[in-house]
Amino acid sequence: MSQVKPFPFERLPQYSQKDVRLAQDVMACLPRLGFSQKLSTHISQLLTKELNETILIKREKLDVCIKDDLIKRLPPQGVFASVSLNPSPDKLVVELDPMLSFWAIDKLMGGVGDLPHSLRNLTEIEEGVLSFLVLKVLATLFEKSGTAARFHFRLDAIHSTHHDVVDRLEGQTAHFVSLYFRISFGKKSGFVKVYIPDSILEGSDLQSMDADQEYLEARIQNYEEILTQIWAEVGTAALTAGDVNQLESGDVILLDSHSVQLKGRQVVGMIPLRVGLGNEGKIIGRIVNDSEKIKIRVEGIQRSA
Repeated sequence: MSQVKPFPFERLPQYSQKDVRLAQDVMACLPRLGFSQKLSTHISQLLTKELNETILIKREKLDVCIKDDLIKRLPPQGVFASVSLNPSPDKLVVELDPMLSFWAIDKLMGGVGDLPHSLRNLTEIEEGVLSFLVLKVLATLFEKSGTAARFHFRLDAIHSTHHDVVDRLEGQTAHFVSLYFRISFGKKSGFVKVYIPDSILEGSDLQSMDADQEYLEARIQNYEEILTQIWAEVGTAALTAGDVNQLESGDVILLDSHSVQLKGRQVVGMIPLRVGLGNEGKIIGRIVNDSEKIKIRVEGIQRSA
């Protein structure tokens, strides 16, 4: 029988209120930076065309770190890119999976994606080939972002060592938001880490984001039809972790509260319907058995306090 292990809450990362707010602001700002899901699709299509391999991009993680932690995270040797964020004076740092980078370079040079036997610095020719691909990506971001692009990306340089990146960050902002992307191609996958300086959120641009958010909320209210899922709550039962640990196939759970009954072969009574997590309230419905399918007639709507 499986065992339920307690979750080690003491291992959870700790974030200050400033870190949380910074992460929220960057998430709201992502479409302006060129990291919206729609733009990710355009970049996937670009890479698929250039590399002649189906490329999938998925954003998996967002984190907040200070500059000193960023420097510690970067490996001594690898593949990095420093990118200017005009009009901001600070740099955006990109860490590319070395094996993914060498694979892409070999594909662009007409190869089949051969990889080096060990990690090494890029040659000048390899830096030029990789720069070509990065510039293509940046051009796509600019082209597809349209008026939503509040910052213009410009590739400064491709680096192979940690020290080169640190030199570019001299005198730069104290906080960064890191985005982790998973790049999949065939049965292989790699990563791209993007470190965004918090300076992009300073000034009038951040204030205009609040206005855009209000516009978006008002626009959503104008949608007449939005497809969603509604689930019915037949009843509830309170179980301890020990009870859950001892559950086996065939066990019967008694519901502490319910509002339905079984009459003959039909279920009758009142039943609450919930949307999403159901935290905002519930729809009070009555079960109607006038056909082979169960129907629910709405009797009222109850909002959470």
